[in-house]
Amino acid sequence: MTISKSNKFVLKYSQSFSAIRVVGTELFPIWLHVNAELLGNVAISDVEFQLGIAKMDYWFVNVIHNSVMFSSGNDWAMDCLLEMPANLPFIAPYEPTDDVLAILFNCKCNALSNGAFLVGYFTVEDENNNISYMYADEDMPDLPLPDEWFGGKKSYYEVPWWHRNDSSTFDITPSETDDLSKKPECFFSLDFLRERFNVSAEIIKPQFTPKVIAGKKGK
Repeated sequence: MTISKSNKFVLKYSQSFSAIRVVGTELFPIWLHVNAELLGNVAISDVEFQLGIAKMDYWFVNVIHNSVMFSSGNDWAMDCLLEMPANLPFIAPYEPTDDVLAILFNCKCNALSNGAFLVGYFTVEDENNNISYMYADEDMPDLPLPDEWFGGKKSYYEVPWWHRNDSSTFDITPSETDDLSKKPECFFSLDFLRERFNVSAEIIKPQFTPKVIAGKKGK
């Protein structure tokens, strides 16, 4: 999406949520504050712009709130924490430090906007240490490419979860006999929020028993 200097406008977005950050075998409850600069264009309809923001808000408040965040390279977490059905896994390609989360959130929110706006910068602040990390790189961030993330194996999707316009926070490896056209039910489109502008949207909580890909090992 190209934004001309004469037609652009800037909005500030903020949200807060709790999660569990896993480093090694240690679990740390965290409360994160996120802020983003949204660059919009008057050529985009108000409905599409508001839908993009609504999807961001839903993802933070109803999907990753109370999630368990860990690296795909954390074998202990991959083996033990996927058995916690009450907490959605948020699987990062590296250790889920604030800088990595800022990059992932930036990518995910750009995907959820579906071209309605661009995320100019993204900041993440952990209330426990009062330090804020800002990500504002226009170039493609240093995240695994699809072949690296999926390990060269077959996949339900062409891009990793952080580049997808859906609710996903991790990826699942299909079996050799699985039909790739039948996507995992635990991931769902957030386009149902369009109804929010007419009627109240029903809250959907993901239910799953995942078989998660190994992904790229952490740094």
